[in-house]
Amino acid sequence: MSAGGHCEYDAGDVFAVPLSDGSECLGQVFSYERMPLNSALCGLTLRTPNFFDPRKRFALSELLSVQLTSDGFLTNGRWRILGNQPLPDVQRAFDIGSVREKGFIGSKVVGSAIIESLLNASRGLEYWDDWHDPAYLDGLLVAPDRKPAIVLYKSDLPKQ
Repeated sequence: MSAGGHCEYDAGDVFAVPLSDGSECLGQVFSYERMPLNSALCGLTLRTPNFFDPRKRFALSELLSVQLTSDGFLTNGRWRILGNQPLPDVQRAFDIGSVREKGFIGSKVVGSAIIESLLNASRGLEYWDDWHDPAYLDGLLVAPDRKPAIVLYKSDLPKQ
């Protein structure tokens, strides 16, 4: 949120998330949420910017994850905004209305850096299970079947 009291991004904005190999994945802002913690509800995909078409909405089947995330990388430009496109039927992937009704009690905001780690791990650039809870990233997926086949597991490394 800027000093003037408004977001520097809008619902529908499509942004590029940089990955550790220099490539990028696309995400979309579904909504700005003042509570909790000036966060953004975002959908994340493995689609790359060269497939961005402002006239076409993301298909729900493309969504890897839908999360309330800290909006620092959106406001500071690390996640560069490419344009705006129609929103998918967000309610089917994340019931933000019921979360708002509950005053966000029990909701969690996932840090922007964790979102980048999720996308890196989904592209095989980081280990999927390299967390205190080895199944942590599984909990960030829209559904278990969204985990890409390419993921690498630290637990598969030879024991030394």
